[in-house]
Amino acid sequence: MGVYDSGLGYFNKSSQYEAAIFDAGSRRELNGIPLNAYLNYHYGEAPVRAMNALMDALRGHGMMYFQTVNCFEDGSYRRINFNLLEDENVRDFAQHPAAAGYYIMDECSDSLVEETREHHRHLHRLDPRGLTFATLYPALNRDWSLWTNAADILSVDSYPLYDAEPPSGYPHFRVADAVARLRKTVPSERPIVATLQLFKFTTKGRLPTYAEMRSHAIMSIIEGAQGIFWWEIGANGLRKSGEADIGRTMDNLKRLVTELDVLQPVLVSSANPSLLKKNSTGASDPVSFRIDALRHNISVDPLYANKRVYKGEIDALQKGDASGSYLLDQGAFIRTLAKRIGNRGYLFAYNYTNQSRSATFTWHKRPRGSVAVNAEGRSIDPQGDSFTDSFGPYEAHVYVIPE
Repeated sequence: MGVYDSGLGYFNKSSQYEAAIFDAGSRRELNGIPLNAYLNYHYGEAPVRAMNALMDALRGHGMMYFQTVNCFEDGSYRRINFNLLEDENVRDFAQHPAAAGYYIMDECSDSLVEETREHHRHLHRLDPRGLTFATLYPALNRDWSLWTNAADILSVDSYPLYDAEPPSGYPHFRVADAVARLRKTVPSERPIVATLQLFKFTTKGRLPTYAEMRSHAIMSIIEGAQGIFWWEIGANGLRKSGEADIGRTMDNLKRLVTELDVLQPVLVSSANPSLLKKNSTGASDPVSFRIDALRHNISVDPLYANKRVYKGEIDALQKGDASGSYLLDQGAFIRTLAKRIGNRGYLFAYNYTNQSRSATFTWHKRPRGSVAVNAEGRSIDPQGDSFTDSFGPYEAHVYVIPE
């Protein structure tokens, strides 16, 4: 779990980064938020000495750093005098134990694929242990498969809170679709990351609520993300909002990251779909279910380009071609992920739709007591091997099931 940042300026002493990023009353106040990674894309031109001081501070908080040396839109990574354009600087940067690797692509044009692939290979020659990280442009009409060999870790951003909120609500299902599509595109042995919204997109829009932030994270986990970054806490993102909004959102981030951090042993364990015998919102025909869902998405998604993609998927499914569909595995209004650690089962679940729904889940065996709804301060008494809960629009829950 990590955050993007911008601004702050860079320093030559780790104590100065502590004062700017972590201390109480600092400009970022990250102390106490159990993040693993940090990426400040304003630091690309900073000398290695300054980055070593930053990484000294980050390491004291259990965090690692990705240094920017990236392309953007249709601009080559060579357009800026990034410090890591010099091979010797890459070698020096790589010596620090908190150096995670390199942010080499941010929503770049497909014309830069081959350049980015070579950049990825070159950095690996200089630093075999360093990871390259790239974020794809979220447009569904782009061919993401072109980028699979251009970086070690691929991410996709999906920011559904754009402009004024439509009467039907923001289309939060976009997060699920983007992550599921990326997971299907990238080979299963490779990790993918979801980059989630932590800023107000336009003056007519708004920041995500805590419930929306949590839903975006749980959607991403269920659809296959092995990591989450939030864009972004700095001058180009969250800090454009008022102080009250900033404080509330940072509190929400801390609450959410703390919950996910506690769940990390579960999150890194293998999925076990057989633990869930039945989901009452499941359909007998996943293809027909997906077609109906796509028609609904067409009606509520304001982006015309997305509507065309949804229509294309419908046409393909009606012709018997499911190769481009990436949400056929369940065919359910409430999508789930089941796991087990020791004598506890875990069921992650979210509502894909903008309609409130009830769901009954039948576990593979009768729970040995009440089912706890994680981080919500409530529990559900099962009826035999089943338990029932309600979901608001796009709402997510995590259930801890004693076995």
